[in-house]
Amino acid sequence: MPDGINEFTFYLALHPLRETGANYSQDSSAGFVARYVSEQTPVADHFTDAAEADITFLKTSVKLIAHSEPRDQLLSVPLVRVRRTATSGFEIDDSFVPPCLAIDASPVLHQRLRQLIDALQAKVNALYGFHREPTKNIIEFRSGDIASFWLLHTASAAFASLAHLYQHSALHPERLFQELLRLAGQLMTFSKGYALSDLPAYRHDDPGPGFARLDTILRDLLETVISTRYFAIALEEVRPSFHAGRLDSGKIDDKTMFYIAVSADMPTAELVEAVPARFKVGAPDDVDKLVLSAMPGVRLVYTPQVPPAIPVRPGACYFSFEPRGGLYERMLQAQSAMIYAPSGINDLQLELIAVTS
Repeated sequence: MPDGINEFTFYLALHPLRETGANYSQDSSAGFVARYVSEQTPVADHFTDAAEADITFLKTSVKLIAHSEPRDQLLSVPLVRVRRTATSGFEIDDSFVPPCLAIDASPVLHQRLRQLIDALQAKVNALYGFHREPTKNIIEFRSGDIASFWLLHTASAAFASLAHLYQHSALHPERLFQELLRLAGQLMTFSKGYALSDLPAYRHDDPGPGFARLDTILRDLLETVISTRYFAIALEEVRPSFHAGRLDSGKIDDKTMFYIAVSADMPTAELVEAVPARFKVGAPDDVDKLVLSAMPGVRLVYTPQVPPAIPVRPGACYFSFEPRGGLYERMLQAQSAMIYAPSGINDLQLELIAVTS
């Protein structure tokens, strides 16, 4: 590779079919001079007892040429791109997408498809989590959930179509491009970040840039249009009865409301009475002191009617954090919440929820 050039594209080339003849060479050692080269191959007779005989076949004569070599008089397709590494070595550029007849012929297309399917699955799960579940496995949509409903419909339908293409990856890449265009167009319903004119056209001779552009558009749209007012905060039992959750300052502000969902193997009336009285909530250092001194933490208020943004789980009771007082302020400043749940409560399950304004 000449100095100053950091990448080379190699093409698979062959001669065009000449109407005047001279389309094959009898001498295979003559080099790249014709479309075909004759080749003698022994062939068995499958129908009689005759011995094997040499049959002349015409074998396609192809050559790998660099993009810097002349190919105006040849038929050629880009096959692979090689780039220079930082150590002056060479490597195959995995992001290059050559013209191909099957999705799995391009590893990068197959990988991007898998990543998009995984992203859609995560978004579908998140959207399901935004809605109430008054009865097990039944999702309730309210009048204010129209946008969320159509987002869920769009993501679920796209997942089904793209999963089919992933499982049958011998299908043509244009099928994949069409489904990606469909998904991008549908997501543009919910965002003005992109215009319809931004959608690329499929080019079979150079599909890479179009697929890369669509991948960027889809990732941006999936991150922007499926926003959340509700999100769960992961709790870790750092030691018996003590559950810690990190409060991300990038998501949480002074208007964020916190709720804890509690379910256990005990009557609801007893659970509603026990949680505010026996649980301790606050910053980690404060909760340690509260447990030792038997003092109350951040006040927990039983909330039979939670905000519409919170999905209601069957059998769970919800308690809100009273957003005032020194203990609450120190919890926000520490960017960490500790929940002490005393032992002796069977099948206890906790979920910490934040609702943004």
